[in-house]
Amino acid sequence: GVNIDAIARYWHLGDGQPVKLNRLTAVPPPATWITYDDSHSAITYSGDWAFTTTSEGYYRNTCHFSSHAGDTVRFAFDGTGIRWIGARNNDHGDADIYLDNVRQTTLKTHAPTWIRQLTLYEKTNLPAGWHTIKIVIQSGGNQDVDAFQYLPAEPRP
Repeated sequence: GVNIDAIARYWHLGDGQPVKLNRLTAVPPPATWITYDDSHSAITYSGDWAFTTTSEGYYRNTCHFSSHAGDTVRFAFDGTGIRWIGARNNDHGDADIYLDNVRQTTLKTHAPTWIRQLTLYEKTNLPAGWHTIKIVIQSGGNQDVDAFQYLPAEPRP
């Protein structure tokens, strides 16, 4: 162990009196969002998705996109939070978002101008463990997937 009194004497701290420390409690660092690019093998696409590697302004310049109603994307993660990162634009439409096979919301991603790298959907405080987010394209235009981010159940060193 560390001899605190010896260190204090060496640095002339505490006027020769024994040094008293308050009880310290180790607090783990907060979890950090982990990003999976849209082309990661853990993300599965069903339907007629297109893929580009020249999407300036997107994470790693890559993007999957589709405008076909019923096309889906799934991402399974072991954690307590999830984010869908994508864009809004004047040619974008609606998508249903499911978490663990339960519909959460219909998201409208239409916007007057193109805005990239947005957190389109976020859910936190999930019970620790495996979860799956599924996005189903509905109508009205494109949807894109730039990335997914998740909070691991345990902080990673």
